[in-house]
Amino acid sequence: MASKEPNLYIVEWTDITSYNSWYHREDAPTAGMTNVSVGWDIDSNRKSLRLVSLMTRDKVMFGSYTIIPRSCITKMTKIVRKK
Repeated sequence: MASKEPNLYIVEWTDITSYNSWYHREDAPTAGMTNVSVGWDIDSNRKSLRLVSLMTRDKVMFGSYTIIPRSCITKMTKIVRKK
């Protein structure tokens, strides 16, 4: 028996970034890299979003996980299939 279809999203998020160098305050990097991920939300909670980009037809096996802290998400767009 197939599981319920997970929701598909386009997620924009800012990555946490570190730099291993010395900078003057005015020259220091100020923000992480902005990313876009597409995937099915299979198991999220209030702290993080868990997306997968690979899923078996029966929706019991998943691959290519991306776990994004919610505090890094700047925009989420749900993709809705036209009927």
